[in-house]
Amino acid sequence: MIINGKKCKGTAGLWEFVTLKEPKTGAYDDEDMKKYVEIMVSTNAMKNPKDPNRPAANNGHKWQEIKEPIWVKYVKNPKQNAKNSETPTEKNTRSRLSTTQSKRFV
Repeated sequence: MIINGKKCKGTAGLWEFVTLKEPKTGAYDDEDMKKYVEIMVSTNAMKNPKDPNRPAANNGHKWQEIKEPIWVKYVKNPKQNAKNSETPTEKNTRSRLSTTQSKRFV
């Protein structure tokens, strides 16, 4: 895949993001997420064509779980969030792990 003149290796996880409405958790890793973020930000794919200051959003799972955090962190407030580089995948994984660990000790 070539994005803005740069080659990007298409992995199974990256294809989950690009082609599916609901990418399967666990089918992608943090590298796939980073590539997807790069694609979405560098191509302006998330911007509303009529108003680039607004996202091209809907109420679907992919927007709420994957794209909205990307929009807020990298498009809407990139300077404010530059210090926190945790991807949504990393955040969700950390959240699931802490939930799982707390259940083990109950």
